[in-house]
Amino acid sequence: MVRDPIERIRSHYRTRAREGAEKAPLERAVFDNPIYLDFCRYAMQLERYLELSEWFLLEEVRRWPAARESRRRELGVEWQKILNRQVKWKMVHEHTERLVEGAGALTFMEAKELEKRIREQLPPRLADLPFSVDVAQQDTRPINPMRDLVRLINIYNPATGSVSPQPLANLLRDVPPKLARYRVFALNHDHDQELAEAAEHAFRDGGTDAISTNV
Repeated sequence: MVRDPIERIRSHYRTRAREGAEKAPLERAVFDNPIYLDFCRYAMQLERYLELSEWFLLEEVRRWPAARESRRRELGVEWQKILNRQVKWKMVHEHTERLVEGAGALTFMEAKELEKRIREQLPPRLADLPFSVDVAQQDTRPINPMRDLVRLINIYNPATGSVSPQPLANLLRDVPPKLARYRVFALNHDHDQELAEAAEHAFRDGGTDAISTNV
């Protein structure tokens, strides 16, 4: 389904006239400016999309450093840095917690809250240090079929010759619990120790037990 081309031309003209980009009357603008008719030649517009592939965007952005538009040039330069593995943010600290269900369970801390706590723990001379926090939850456990009342999974025990869901319940208890991963990034490695210590204080002051890794 495509838009009526006559109505599209009128709408296009009204928009350009309202923005001050078109001064001529509609009857003359349609013939003087080819964009009104070209945008309504839908077959011509669709031809561009037939050339798209999964690599199109990557190849297109690769040419942006030489683009006329300043914004595209900026994005193209940043993308070129990524291709050259010149990453802007360097990971300076990683912190992992087990989110155990039930009473006394740990709550997932949002990035803004953790960033605020870390900044409060930094020395005054680093109060304005630029850094970024990335948080993510990782749940390696499958959906517990023991809680599925509609679909029961029975496991055959060759030693007893019986079928029972109980062995599966025992197996699921050994699956690692839900994890929360917190990573701190900085523009360089000049203050890795200060950031790592501030991050650990931020968690310790919150009363949490954690597994930490300094990378």
